Amino acid sequence: MRDPEIRTITELPPSFQEALFLRVTEGRRLLWLNLAAIILMVIAGFIFFGWLYMYYRVLGAPLVIDSLPGALDRMAGIVLLILVVPLHEYLHGLGMRYYGHDVRYGVKWLRGVVYATTDKGLFWRDQFIVVALLPLIAISLAALGLSLILPSGVAAWLLVIAALNAAGAIGDLWMVHVASRFSPDALFRDEEDGMRVFVPVASG
Repeated sequence: MRDPEIRTITELPPSFQEALFLRVTEGRRLLWLNLAAIILMVIAGFIFFGWLYMYYRVLGAPLVIDSLPGALDRMAGIVLLILVVPLHEYLHGLGMRYYGHDVRYGVKWLRGVVYATTDKGLFWRDQFIVVALLPLIAISLAALGLSLILPSGVAAWLLVIAALNAAGAIGDLWMVHVASRFSPDALFRDEEDGMRVFVPVASG
């Protein structure tokens, strides 16, 4: 049973056994997740640009600073586009560090996967969900907030990138969906491209 006083776990308690190993990058699952990512990107794009439309057309964009000169809008967008994937994984790592674990970053070149993981760390279910959702929530809120003050060209780039980030979080959302089926007493180990779930062994 979960002890709320134990925040950082690096060794699997003897009373737990593995219940599930989920690899996000398995062939058929990866195909369906990529299709779902496209749908999610479109939905996120409608939400984000609906926000921008309402801000400009209804409120008059009162907080926006002056436009950037020349091609700086586009240059800023390209820089942000390059940085969003490393930022996404950095935020995963930040969440892992918050719960007391060392973080390792890497790339699976053949699968096109950038990852942040911890080799020995275990997370309670709710901790795992926080770590999984942190990049999606943080980048989305930051993009929406910054779009209130940045010139429309940069704001549009920023919201495109936020929609792409939402699409890129489809694997995280899938793992959260699976994790939510388990009790808060379950422990999760992050893998480079998936997760392992451990549950308490029933006594008696």
